[in-house]
Amino acid sequence: MGFKAEQFVKSVDENLFCAICTEVFEDPVSCKDGHTFCKGCIHKWLEINRKCPMDNNYLTKIYLFPQFTVKGIVDNLEVYCHPCAQAKAPSEVGCGWVGKLQHLAHHRKNCQFQEMQCPHGCFEKIQKRKMKDHEKICDFRKVECEKCGIILLQLEKETHLRDDCLQALIFCPNRCQDEQIIVQIKRIDLSDHLSKVCPKALIDCPYKEQGCVVKIERQDVEKHVQENMAGHMMLLAKECSSLKKQNESLTDQYSSLSLRCSTLDQTNLELKKELKQFKEEFHVQLLSSSSYTWVLSDYPNLAKNHPNGSGIQSPPFRLRGERLRLSLYPNGKSAGAKEFVSLYLKKVEEDSQLLSDTSPNTSSNKSAIPFRLTVMSQKPDTDHISYQDKHVFTKKSNNWGWLKFMKSSDTILSSYCDNDRLIIQCTIQPDKPQ
Repeated sequence: MGFKAEQFVKSVDENLFCAICTEVFEDPVSCKDGHTFCKGCIHKWLEINRKCPMDNNYLTKIYLFPQFTVKGIVDNLEVYCHPCAQAKAPSEVGCGWVGKLQHLAHHRKNCQFQEMQCPHGCFEKIQKRKMKDHEKICDFRKVECEKCGIILLQLEKETHLRDDCLQALIFCPNRCQDEQIIVQIKRIDLSDHLSKVCPKALIDCPYKEQGCVVKIERQDVEKHVQENMAGHMMLLAKECSSLKKQNESLTDQYSSLSLRCSTLDQTNLELKKELKQFKEEFHVQLLSSSSYTWVLSDYPNLAKNHPNGSGIQSPPFRLRGERLRLSLYPNGKSAGAKEFVSLYLKKVEEDSQLLSDTSPNTSSNKSAIPFRLTVMSQKPDTDHISYQDKHVFTKKSNNWGWLKFMKSSDTILSSYCDNDRLIIQCTIQPDKPQ
């Protein structure tokens, strides 16, 4: 990582050489024992070794300090810009500049003999003084196609014109001629030329659909038609006969389909009557006495994870045409009921657009409807815990139940929570006859 010895005009003192790279010091640093190295060399050395390369004593980067004196000595030594330029004429090999090392970097910024990477990406290194000439011939420079105007690399231009350029003139592949000269067409127009214009392109006979399978050049179509008139007429006659048979078959099919449609219309009327009867029966069932059972699995853990004021919601269900939901508070809904289970029946509002003809809505019914909420006993010797009330199912009042339904501690007893399951039932009674 140091400076090459041949870079210098005069021989360099042996004490100014780095022991690691064996070259003249570049940015010298010293360790606490006075050994001096190139900064880059010793840093790379210490990435693998933690010892001084001279005496094997422990050494890290924090014990290195700059050697400004040594650096000053090296910076004042005279160097060549291009050492090989001294053996030949500078104009042939390189720059003939000679000066102090500390001035070399500034000189090379403007030195015309310095090599630089081609800006077009051709991977060649060119001297600054020759760069303009190189750019004129570089195969990687961007150029414009004079035919179609797209931008591409110089090395791609020939292939582009030969194979891809849409505006380039190419010969018709059928070698069609105009006044004994082979026609040239723009590549972009070739498809239209072959399909619509080219006299030597092979095309189907005008009577292909009637059965003539001959392919002829476009320029010979009229001749082919004239010479094969009789054959073409025979094909037309066969086609007419075939079409007549198809027409008779389609007539028969139409008659059959008409009869079938008449039968389907009658079936449709019968199905509509059955559907109407089903809806009426279904409405009666929805409005009759019905119940919903809610099973809460792993209830002890649910009760533990829902403190006072935290509730559990059942899935929505429908009874007597109402969309309802149960709300259970395992440790009470309010502070005054923290030792009890709170249980409520709640009406769920629903979008009128989601209501169907088969789901009657009784929210306009102002009569009080009796309902019962029950925590089911799961042991034969224990009674159900059940409460009954009567309410009008309206939108303004849509939450009914009991703040202190039963003791929280009782719900986790095996009588009510067998196999960690608590079972709650909601029953809505039918209207009494008027």
